[in-house]
Amino acid sequence: MKTTYSPEDNKLRLYSSERLPKETYDRLRKAGFAWAPKQKLFYATWTPGREDLLTEFAEIGDEDISLVERAEERAERFEGYADKRGDEARRLKDSLNVSDVVAGASMLQANKAAKKLEKGLKRAVRLWETSTYWERRAKSALQHAKYKESAGTRFRRIKGLEADARKFSKEIGLAETWLKHWAGANQEKAKRIADVDGSNTWSGLNCGELTLEQAKEQAAKRHGATIEHYRRWLNHTENRLRYENAMLGESGGIVADKFDLKVGGTIHAYDYLLTILKLNKSGGRIVSVTTNNTRWPRIVQVEAIEDYTPPAEDVAKIAEKAAKAPPLCNYKGEGFIEITQEEWDAAKGRRGFRRCDGHRVREVRWATLNKLGKTIPHREGFAAHLYMEPVFITDAKVKAPSKLEPVELPPVRQVMPAPRLSAPAQPADEFATMRETLKKGVKVVAAPQLFPTPPEIAAEMVKEAAIETGHRILEPSAGTGNLLKALTENDSVPPIRPDGSVVAVEIQQSLIPFLTPWADEVRCTDFLECEDLGQFDRVLMNPPFHNGEDIKHIKHALKLLKPGGRLVALCANGPRQHAELSSLGEYRPLPAGSFHSSGTNVNVAMLVVRA
Repeated sequence: MKTTYSPEDNKLRLYSSERLPKETYDRLRKAGFAWAPKQKLFYATWTPGREDLLTEFAEIGDEDISLVERAEERAERFEGYADKRGDEARRLKDSLNVSDVVAGASMLQANKAAKKLEKGLKRAVRLWETSTYWERRAKSALQHAKYKESAGTRFRRIKGLEADARKFSKEIGLAETWLKHWAGANQEKAKRIADVDGSNTWSGLNCGELTLEQAKEQAAKRHGATIEHYRRWLNHTENRLRYENAMLGESGGIVADKFDLKVGGTIHAYDYLLTILKLNKSGGRIVSVTTNNTRWPRIVQVEAIEDYTPPAEDVAKIAEKAAKAPPLCNYKGEGFIEITQEEWDAAKGRRGFRRCDGHRVREVRWATLNKLGKTIPHREGFAAHLYMEPVFITDAKVKAPSKLEPVELPPVRQVMPAPRLSAPAQPADEFATMRETLKKGVKVVAAPQLFPTPPEIAAEMVKEAAIETGHRILEPSAGTGNLLKALTENDSVPPIRPDGSVVAVEIQQSLIPFLTPWADEVRCTDFLECEDLGQFDRVLMNPPFHNGEDIKHIKHALKLLKPGGRLVALCANGPRQHAELSSLGEYRPLPAGSFHSSGTNVNVAMLVVRA
């Protein structure tokens, strides 16, 4: 086993090359140690008891890995998680035909396909969101480690440790005082001490079960243990203070250390320019300053100071004058409650002072005045009893407020923060389309012999059509409108509106709502019966293949093509289609399984006819 302590994060760690016995494991968990599986160690914040426990296993040494190095390892591990989840999400995305419409020959088939697609979409989006989560965790791990090592954070940590050290010293001094009292006590004095000491020694002395020497021995044992406990805490805190102060000095300290802060000086903090009215010290060192701001921030901690300007002589004098408490006055003002000096003295702990225009007046808590039977304003609300009312002491000297010259300090100014470097542009969310499809819900359409054109084939057909601005375009047997969508989604297609127009024909009434957003005119009828559609510059079509219907539809569409126009159509790649259509134009068989994502494995060909 190997045990270490790191002053950077105040953690004890236990490394073990073998699996721990159950008894040892239970002792560690009971003492508050947690198991870090990726680092293969137990860790816990330092306490005397935990230190004693680890000392049983091995001598505690220094931790070899710094906080930043540990954060870098953690970030690297998180990035590995992100890459793995991202790759899984992309593989799943590539296997899905992302569409907001699922079609099938029957409603049962369509619903089944929709559920399968929705399940795949949810999993792909979830994997992608998980990968981005781990990316954020990796960045946060490094940012947190750097924040912990920053000068301001370290200075705040030092102030907290100093407060802890004062508390431990106070507890030690109190215990030592009790020991002194017990050492010189006789029988009667011992009873009085035991009554205040908060132990059960008093009952033993009073009943004669304990002798004076036994009582003193118990007290010495109890307070000696207290002194030993807090002395260990104090020694540990002082060691941490030495470490933190050394690290702060090595890093150059906080910004305020570079300046000699004086009353009247101007500080830059929290994007404000403020005038110092008072320097607040602790342990002989300035820890904060009181400023002329009447709102937040009024008291500014020194670690928050970003810059400082020394005061001019006249400003320093004005600031010293403004920092002094205004004179305390006693007069009968409007809304003041009359009380006596005795009642004021009795209200200790429930009274205070209120700043008025250039002076102060006394005030007493509403509930206290109510108990005295005074006539006071009615207050409502759950905190009404805490409300403070101004008072006039009737039997004290009357002192009316005098007119004071106003103190003109430099105004509080807000400054614009320094411009930050713009963050690098984030890549577009690859899964935005999937997420939007899930929000809208996958639409289900049932129609016989409906096999929507896959997006990649639709894009290829639009490219082959070579559409120009102003063209009139027809899509017969439009289905769910995949070819119409490809017209607007393909970057290679110039804008065809408002000069051009798009006409769609579909026999299934249930499919019409899917076509209206993409076409200027939609007809619900059998395309083979349409004779009055006019002439078109381009025809894009994926006709039904059943029983040679594709041949009939393509030949009927050719009648509607303008001279110089172009038709791009899909058809079944069978001997009959090849015999009757290949002579009309370029007949190009597509790879096997091109329509697998649409629910069929029929062999398909693309026909391009130039009129």
